[in-house]
Amino acid sequence: MTVTAFQQANQLLREGKLEAAIVAYRQAIDENPQFYGAYQNLGETLGKLEQFEEAKQAFHKAIELKPSAAWSYFSLGKVLEQLGKHEEAQIYFLQAVNLDPKLDSSKSIPLQSIYFPEKLQTPNLSSTGQSDENFYHLAQTLVKEGKLNEAVTYYQKAIQIHPENLNFHQDLGDLFKRLGRLDEAINAYNQIINLKPDSNLSVYKKLGNLLLTRNELTDLSTSPENNNHSINHPENKQKNDIKNNPEVKISFGIKTNRKNEFKTIAVIFSILSQNINSENFEILITGDTDFKYIPETIFKSYKIRLIKDIESANNGKLATMLNTIVREARYDYVCSCDDDIIFTDGWYQKLCIFLKNNPSSKIISFPIKNTDGSRFWDWAYNDSQSGSQLANLGEKSNQVYVTGGMVVLHKQVWQTVKWDDSKGFYQKEDVDWSERVRKAGYTIEFCTHASVLHNDWRYFQSGTKVIKSKKLEEILDHTPLAFQFGSLAANSLSYTSIEEKGRWPIAPERILGLKNKYKNQRCFIVGNGPSLNLHDLRLLESEITFGVNGIFYKTDEMGFKPTFYVVEDKAVMRDNVDRINQYKGVIKIFPTDYYDLIDDDNKDSVIWFKMNQGYYEGKSPNFRVPRFSTDSSERVFCGQTVTFINLQLAYFMGFSEVYLIGMDFSYQVPQTTIINGGVYLSTGDDPNHFHPQYFGSGKTWHDPKLDRVERAYKLARLVYESSNIKLYNATFGGKLEVFERVDYNALFGIQTLSHENYDNFHEDMYLTLYPDVRNLIERDNAYTAIKHYEKHGKYEGRIFPKKVNF
Repeated sequence: MTVTAFQQANQLLREGKLEAAIVAYRQAIDENPQFYGAYQNLGETLGKLEQFEEAKQAFHKAIELKPSAAWSYFSLGKVLEQLGKHEEAQIYFLQAVNLDPKLDSSKSIPLQSIYFPEKLQTPNLSSTGQSDENFYHLAQTLVKEGKLNEAVTYYQKAIQIHPENLNFHQDLGDLFKRLGRLDEAINAYNQIINLKPDSNLSVYKKLGNLLLTRNELTDLSTSPENNNHSINHPENKQKNDIKNNPEVKISFGIKTNRKNEFKTIAVIFSILSQNINSENFEILITGDTDFKYIPETIFKSYKIRLIKDIESANNGKLATMLNTIVREARYDYVCSCDDDIIFTDGWYQKLCIFLKNNPSSKIISFPIKNTDGSRFWDWAYNDSQSGSQLANLGEKSNQVYVTGGMVVLHKQVWQTVKWDDSKGFYQKEDVDWSERVRKAGYTIEFCTHASVLHNDWRYFQSGTKVIKSKKLEEILDHTPLAFQFGSLAANSLSYTSIEEKGRWPIAPERILGLKNKYKNQRCFIVGNGPSLNLHDLRLLESEITFGVNGIFYKTDEMGFKPTFYVVEDKAVMRDNVDRINQYKGVIKIFPTDYYDLIDDDNKDSVIWFKMNQGYYEGKSPNFRVPRFSTDSSERVFCGQTVTFINLQLAYFMGFSEVYLIGMDFSYQVPQTTIINGGVYLSTGDDPNHFHPQYFGSGKTWHDPKLDRVERAYKLARLVYESSNIKLYNATFGGKLEVFERVDYNALFGIQTLSHENYDNFHEDMYLTLYPDVRNLIERDNAYTAIKHYEKHGKYEGRIFPKKVNF
């Protein structure tokens, strides 16, 4: 093994051999064009030689690869100052401070650039030449980083310089729309049409949809006779609103007596997981809202309105709470539900499709399933002799009523027929209301495919009745045989229908093409624990690697990209779907369960496999029973961790040596985490992975259940040993002891020393892993990496590589 070009360049830079360092950095870039650090160091070296134009290009590339790198913006600002482009430099100085406020204390930053940003309002075109483009690119960068309100300012500055630029107006309009500032978005799109009446049709469409939302739509045809043709008639308005806007605005109202707060938060989570645009829904909770266990932050974060009505909650006045929900709802469509209803995945999308196909529907009922898969009171009728009976789903009858436990209705219905406040629990308030709305001329519709779950194990279906029992043995008596034994039940469903939910096959030849493709080679499966920051990933440049989930944060940080990229976790896919679709330069291997989440232009490049989730299914005979697939073209089994998926894929591909790194096998749950059963919602930084935003604020993750992970690992070890395949844990530290340990650095001919020995401390690696430390050192020559570690070291028993001369 030889020293890398990047390491050689760093050494030459320290020795003051700047010209030679530039050659080496360019060689490092040729070897890895996506490595941010090489461009950053090249720019700094060019700056020392006063080759400012070339330095500018290097820093621009560094920012492109890592938009969050404050030091790169600052470095570019310094170069632009040297080139006399002071106004342009101010933009980058300001952005550097936005990313890292500590930078404003540096004496080398021009104070006027930091403390007088108002000078940016009147840029000097003669000195910058292209200030509008600089403002525009800065705005785009801010949008990518989620700093939308700041981006507005810079789009507006770009427009002040070049008001005739249509792209500036369109991007600003799109941003206003995203922020919910609809009037300003409308003005922006109107500016485009005023500047160029024959603009692209998409601009007219965007403006039309916004005007629809604002209840102001008129025909936008340029034909004079049509200019005053209004379609604001209520019926036409409703039909067009649904057809042109696939997302229906809806208010969710939850009735609760607060007997089980964890069920209430489960309802909230199931609504949030529908991924509805925040502008198109709201959540209200009425009844006893004096919650003790649900943090107040969750109500503030998601703007959930609490309407206290303890008297109604304690006295079972369901009709009163139903009236309260509809009366207080902001949107025309209202979904009222009990606090033990769980909205299944895709429920909202299915409702939108139903309303698009049935735009005149005003009252909608849905299938409600008990935890054993049987029916709850969803589509029922009532008569004086037999009482309530389950009807055939969707069957038309004048006796069918809408259960008070779950219904969607249009406010127009409620304004005509309200619930009777005098009726409460077990007083047939839902039967009474259904009869009166039917007499008023409304039809009760049934949305067959959008089911919900009744989250109470005590209920099960018995014939045409729904029974409530407190005896567990009775519950088990009504569990379908397929769920108990894995054999075919009366409904002809085998356990595989429960365990394997993704479509199959999808391009099976792709996964088949991997069989034994890498026979007798070695690979590295990269975990994402904090210890990953201790590994020099540059050593893996010529290795075959498996990366997972949020490994793209490492790509941003230092250019590392795995050979294969795998995602198993649904929450990871849902929370990062845009980033996953945009992640290029890797071979993606995904379960077919996520086929619909992948962009059409990416689907053909993905290698798909069938994922079996029996390990997670409580109703499966294989629940918590690990299984290992030796043929990934048939199926791959879950095992509580995506690493178990990768171990099966590596086996299938024929590797003879498999090494695990970044597998800490330990978790801590921050006190600020919101917990709902096995689902966790982060409200702060993630301490369990190499990057604080991995499962950072606003992202959901799961109880890792390390005992179940260990169970799956032990099976993998057994299979590998039986097949004479080497499987090692090369992680620095951590608590995973299932697999034999090896020294990561030794695999590349490098010795290691414990952190007590600083004589051969590998400064290059430390500064590459922690660029923030390098920034501190460059601003204060008396500061060193060792001093930083002694003061701020985070990892107990940290290991540093020893320098080895080859």
